[in-house]
Amino acid sequence: MVPFKVATSRAEAQYRLQCYRDRRVLLPAMAQMALETSLAHYQVLALYQILMPAAFARHGPEERYCTADDGYDLENAHSRHELGLIRQINQRLPTGEYWPDLGTETLLSEGLPILDMGIDIHQEELLEQWMLPVIALLPLSQEGRYLIDALDVEDWYVQRVGLALAAISAWPPVEFTVSFRRRLRQRFNQEAMPLRFVPMLLALVDKATGNLWLDTVNRPEWGVEFAHFMAWTPAAVQEAEVQWRRAQDYLHKVQTLIDWLEADFSTRIQEVIRLWNSLQSQT
Repeated sequence: MVPFKVATSRAEAQYRLQCYRDRRVLLPAMAQMALETSLAHYQVLALYQILMPAAFARHGPEERYCTADDGYDLENAHSRHELGLIRQINQRLPTGEYWPDLGTETLLSEGLPILDMGIDIHQEELLEQWMLPVIALLPLSQEGRYLIDALDVEDWYVQRVGLALAAISAWPPVEFTVSFRRRLRQRFNQEAMPLRFVPMLLALVDKATGNLWLDTVNRPEWGVEFAHFMAWTPAAVQEAEVQWRRAQDYLHKVQTLIDWLEADFSTRIQEVIRLWNSLQSQT
């Protein structure tokens, strides 16, 4: 961590004064909030210096308290160090274009927001945009079967896919979910690639992959802008990076399966259904 220094420029001195001017602490809660914000700020600087030392070194010490642009709202402005970290994170992780606009206090207090990089089948308006193999396998997933029943769209499914729901075995009772997923993986692992990736696609739809980036939910219309945040610590951000690399590999395998199904849809989807039904008959 760069040690604290006396302001060496007029801009830095002005920013420090503006940050602390009129911040009289009237209540203990306000004092605690101010201390937590300052702690988060220094945690971000430590994170930047530890994980990205070369990029951090390009900033002069005086930039720690400088705003990004003159005239920017000081209550929500990020320091140049913080913006430098944000740019580096943007190159490493899927952050989206809008999360830096959360403002300094929100971003520092909440942490690194995790975006939903998987499939959210509860965004009904996107149903028609999904690829045919994903739609076809909805009844094989726990959430997909529930969605079809809840929205009463069986006729739409039959027309879109050409398969009758009656020909597809339903999920076992919920108390058997864990053991059934294990048996599902074991059965399809006996098949060649990419057919063996079918359980991965079903888990993606059910948000049951075990991956942070694929299982989280972002639904602003429900008041859930971000369902999960990672702390501003080196260990947490490194874990987010590891999880993202795994998510990319996971999504690549699922896409390989989708492409394979599309190449001969009518024949290959029937093979998937046959394997699924044979497994269900053993339950």
